[in-house]
Amino acid sequence: SMDNYILRYEDGVFKQVHKFEYPSYTFKNITFGVAADTMYRIWEIYYDTIQIFKPWGGLERKISSKSIFGDLTFLTNICIDKSDVKYFLNSEFKLEIFNDSSWHKDNFANLVLKEEFPNADEFNENQMCKDSSDNLWLHFWPSHNLFKRSPTGKWTVYKIPPPPDSLKSQFDWFIEDIQADEKGRIWLSCRNFGIYVFDPSYSGVSESSIGIDGLSDVWLRNLYPNPAKDFAKLEFFLERGLSETLTTGLYNYLGEKILDLKPYFTYDSGDCKGLIDFPVTGLPTGA
Repeated sequence: SMDNYILRYEDGVFKQVHKFEYPSYTFKNITFGVAADTMYRIWEIYYDTIQIFKPWGGLERKISSKSIFGDLTFLTNICIDKSDVKYFLNSEFKLEIFNDSSWHKDNFANLVLKEEFPNADEFNENQMCKDSSDNLWLHFWPSHNLFKRSPTGKWTVYKIPPPPDSLKSQFDWFIEDIQADEKGRIWLSCRNFGIYVFDPSYSGVSESSIGIDGLSDVWLRNLYPNPAKDFAKLEFFLERGLSETLTTGLYNYLGEKILDLKPYFTYDSGDCKGLIDFPVTGLPTGA
């Protein structure tokens, strides 16, 4: 609620579960989110902290994001699916996925936004919701990309149409919230412009696979050290699904393979990052 209460609707009336208190080290207008798990516990997030409340009130547990994810993370949104998997969206538009016994990350949407907004350090103005099929829907303003992540981790991007040019000067095109209804439609509230109602099942909707239309299949991130003495490291983006079929090698100026790099290849699926850490000692001149 606007008065910073978590309320439960029961027997026709709202009852207070928790009075939210802002930590002294944060700004008062900090983003925080609330979701319920399958045991009817309430999960509340603010800044770098997660609080879990018993179904009928009372704090059960308080957790730092560092204790789960390994570093202090500014959490902005939370969703919990039917299998009790928790999805935390942070200020970098990265997903932290937690199933009570382990966690992993999914940075795919962040990589897309980095191409669209290469100078942005954070993506604080973000929203996330879950539909009845446990698909996650994410948006970051001012991007025109609407992201969908299936329960299996497949990403799809949809383009949100902007207001007509004749109205852009009159309206602040700022999407404040997204929600899914029982029919799978996505509702996006746009400040001073109205509401977008998006139906993914409509045959006229334009969608694309992120890997095809959003990012190249492979692109170089880093190659170091330069010059290399004993070992060299090659870091690159690699779309999910390609790591098993990837062939890679080191070639000379004649196009002849002098070193098979596959044995030195590792892949981080959460960050979509390929790494080749290979020896350079003994390589012939011109390699």
